[in-house]
Amino acid sequence: PSLAPTPAPTPAPTPVATESPTLAPTPVPTPAPTVPRPPPTCDETCFGRQPDFYTIAGVENVFCQDGHALIQHSTGQCESSSYGFEASVGLSSCGYLTDATVRTLASFSLGVRLAEDGRGEATNVDGTAIARLLAGESWTDVVFSTDDGWCFDRECAPEDATSWPNMIHSCRRADCVHWLASEFHGSMYDNDVGSATWLIMRPATTDCTDVLTLVPTAVPTSLPTYEPTARPTQEPTAIPTTAPSLAPTPAPTPAPTPVATESPTLAPTPVPTPAPTVPRPPPTCDETCFGRQPDFYTIAGVENVFCQDGHALIQHSTGQCESSSYGFEASVGLSSCGYLTDATVRTLASFSLGVRLAEDGRGEATNVDGTAIARLLAGESWTDVVFSTDDGWCFDRECAPEDATSWPNMIHSCRRADCVHWLASEFHGSMYDNDVGSATWLIMRPATTDCTDVLTLVPTAVPTQQPTAIPTPAPTTAPSLAPTPVPTPVPTESPTPAPTPVPTPAPTRSILCDNTCYGRSPGFYDIAGIQQVYCRDNAALLQTQLTESCAIGSTNDPAALVIPGYGPETA
Repeated sequence: PSLAPTPAPTPAPTPVATESPTLAPTPVPTPAPTVPRPPPTCDETCFGRQPDFYTIAGVENVFCQDGHALIQHSTGQCESSSYGFEASVGLSSCGYLTDATVRTLASFSLGVRLAEDGRGEATNVDGTAIARLLAGESWTDVVFSTDDGWCFDRECAPEDATSWPNMIHSCRRADCVHWLASEFHGSMYDNDVGSATWLIMRPATTDCTDVLTLVPTAVPTSLPTYEPTARPTQEPTAIPTTAPSLAPTPAPTPAPTPVATESPTLAPTPVPTPAPTVPRPPPTCDETCFGRQPDFYTIAGVENVFCQDGHALIQHSTGQCESSSYGFEASVGLSSCGYLTDATVRTLASFSLGVRLAEDGRGEATNVDGTAIARLLAGESWTDVVFSTDDGWCFDRECAPEDATSWPNMIHSCRRADCVHWLASEFHGSMYDNDVGSATWLIMRPATTDCTDVLTLVPTAVPTQQPTAIPTPAPTTAPSLAPTPVPTPVPTESPTPAPTPVPTPAPTRSILCDNTCYGRSPGFYDIAGIQQVYCRDNAALLQTQLTESCAIGSTNDPAALVIPGYGPETA
């Protein structure tokens, strides 16, 4: 046993059951192992839906956007008297959903995103924020990631943070997060701007597109589509017409259509498809960026693909690129000037579901209905492809878009300098004569299995491909390190009153909190027994140098070239 025996059996089980037996002992026995929850159905998630209100997991009027469910919203002009529990919240609401409603939606979610107008956002996707919601607890000490300088420090006990909707109290730190109802949920005290809390919902195993699409979808949709789906449905998706949809052609079609469907359609197409193909299965972990930490990876056999937020970077401009050096590259990152080759883009696009165009300081535009991906695969431009944007991007034109042909020249808003010129000659910009950084991302499809490839500090929902810092809730196939003395169906920190029939899975090797900078705020710490290690952004600082100006001269004395104070340091 990992802890000394208790004087008497545990009086009561823990109030929150685990989804399946854990690999490490829990403080008290769980009531009983439950069957691992399967992926949500389309009716239980916002994933894949267009921005709108839906009934999710039996909860009516849930606002969905980007696969997230909105559970709190403040406009920045809310009144205390009217800021409270609401049956539904949208982008103009002042209030938040009830605790029971939030728990229902959280049970189908994998993370939490906190957002504030003009101040960026902070996210938690390691499962701890969701676990706290389900347990009716606050987010005190839960690690949120942010690139926007949000502060989560405190100088006294966070008494006001108890449970939903009062989640984070940076006590005596007015410059840090006060995610409390009394403060209208803000990134600092006395919040005067709009804010929102989103649940990042889990993807379903099937395609959940629930709006009319202009091109065939990969799998059947919930509602009829304008054209048949690629895979047969129970009922025809194309609505019969009383007259032929197209007039007869004077002669037989000379050649088949250049873009084949993934499988036979239910209704005739204007021209024959070359040949039906087998529907493509979901990508493997090696074929998608989905679920990966920001870094370079080999994706679908393409080396050094930069992944971030489940997206693959295929073009990047810093805003200071030179025409002579802006061209095809074998790999692009966040400091690159260039774009991947057409063949590489097609390979990655075959495992993607959408495209995101982004520009520094000017927002973004996205297409997730499949048309942008289909055009990439067909070697065509994005002329007339509909991109969604909340940032005022313009896609109008006043003449033929002759410069938009195929990758990397995709959008030409001819004679409209204020509209998108996603062309190599314009460094890919939201307007003509682009002078700021831009990027093109492929929104990659999720795999059928969990693809987490970094050490996590809390259990993951399913076994990961590499060891995690804490065991996964479900047993892995890896051999155990050592048998436990008393077999129990659910491990406890102390012996159970009597042996039970199922042996305890052995714990896997973990990383102690004292041995890593991961999850720490910037500052000096004792790490792995080494004193005064500086941590920031989950990394330990090993070397630094400050530069200073010096007089120009020459010397024949090598000793005079030594920089005083620069050398090995203890901290």
